[in-house]
Amino acid sequence: MSVSRAISLLSFIAVAISSQDSSKPVVTIDPSGWIYEGDAVILTCEAKGHRSNGSATRWFRNRVLADSTPQTEMIAASGVSYTLRPAAPSNTEIYWCSIMGWDSWPIQFKVRELFSPPMLSVEPSGMVTEGENVTFRCEVLPPPRKPGVSLQATIFFTDDSGLTKAVSAGDQHTFVAERANAGSYHCAVQAVKNHVRKISPPLWLAVRQVFISVTLTASPGVRVKVHQPLSLKCSAVIKNQSSGHQDTDRAETSFTFLRDGQPVVTRSHSDLYTIISVNRSHAGKYRCVVNAGRAQKHSQEILIYLQNRPVVFGLGALGFLAATVVLCVKWFSSSL
Repeated sequence: MSVSRAISLLSFIAVAISSQDSSKPVVTIDPSGWIYEGDAVILTCEAKGHRSNGSATRWFRNRVLADSTPQTEMIAASGVSYTLRPAAPSNTEIYWCSIMGWDSWPIQFKVRELFSPPMLSVEPSGMVTEGENVTFRCEVLPPPRKPGVSLQATIFFTDDSGLTKAVSAGDQHTFVAERANAGSYHCAVQAVKNHVRKISPPLWLAVRQVFISVTLTASPGVRVKVHQPLSLKCSAVIKNQSSGHQDTDRAETSFTFLRDGQPVVTRSHSDLYTIISVNRSHAGKYRCVVNAGRAQKHSQEILIYLQNRPVVFGLGALGFLAATVVLCVKWFSSSL
């Protein structure tokens, strides 16, 4: 074969290959920059020299199985465009399309994590005692990787019966521990715009019960008269942690009495609050607070109010009233 014929043959083969490559469909991707979970990703299949109404377009992807074996599968979609909404990190795969038997070059893109799963923390950690202040915090570290993304956190509580409810519409929840607060807590964080939602691992809160009951009573009663004495008694039944029995006499126990939310007696060792002579300033809503070590518990609220004083007539007033009655009777008799 002459050199000129060999050159002509190679040129023909190169043109044929080039013509075949130019006929291959091309997959374009939108957006073309970084892609984050929650975004909408649109793949479009285009080919020069091939007209397709969409029904002749097929989409494929390569998936990597758990044992690292690649697997090709057809996507249950048809048309010149294929949309991933919302995109997830698991969508980081190899895609290609086929138009009338012509396969495109494969394309691969990476879906980046928008934010890390949240972590829930509690202070103090470990078992808490009823009456202690407890604070839960829901945090996402590091902050969202995509600029301009804002997150909204909600903290949830699941009680012993399995009932779950939201206890805060924010990343922090603070409360005074009670026995009813024992249970499982978790938080959920959601991106405001694209609705990506992630949940923290659960966190268990154990509450040590100290008080069986705390009750406030009034003597002679909640309805009193001016200048009358009044006694308020704060009765606390405390659980004996060693034996499990009830105990009503603890040397370290102190009592605080509140009227309309303001303390009138603070940290007293007496469970009795006495008013020798009641006046109008003593009316209001009362409750007591019992402290035993780190534990604290409030009683129910009672309302103390004053009775209206009865009308008392003196002797002069009675005589005037009697004379008025006699005159009225005489006038009525004469008019008949």
